[in-house]
Amino acid sequence: MRYTITIFFLLFSCNLIAQDDAALKKSMGDLNVAMLKRDTVAIKKLIDDKIKYGHSNGMVQSRQEIMNDMYNGKLLYTDMKQTDIEMQKEGDIALVRSKMLIDVAMNSKAVEFNLSVLQVWMKKKQGWILLARQSGKM
Repeated sequence: MRYTITIFFLLFSCNLIAQDDAALKKSMGDLNVAMLKRDTVAIKKLIDDKIKYGHSNGMVQSRQEIMNDMYNGKLLYTDMKQTDIEMQKEGDIALVRSKMLIDVAMNSKAVEFNLSVLQVWMKKKQGWILLARQSGKM
């Protein structure tokens, strides 16, 4: 009986971990789609009020600056491909490393970036929220 209960809890725990990983991946995908669609309502739900969003050129933006650039057309994401995703979780914090190929229009000029990206996500009541992001050119 003791073994049955132990096995049940192990299987239950594995299922919860898999669901949590899937929820984090969904939030990551939702944010990418929201950035492509310039969906500021969705973006506000997926990034923290105090985010530090670091770009490969060294520029660091706040949430309001991200919204302003999307609204005024200064930075428009046209395509995003995220690969080689590695997640490391500790409690309600997740570090996500990935490679991203991003096409943007910067001040109406098409630019392609091949980046290594580190994202810091925090799990809150409403789900996974992006707390920080930093990218570097590859």
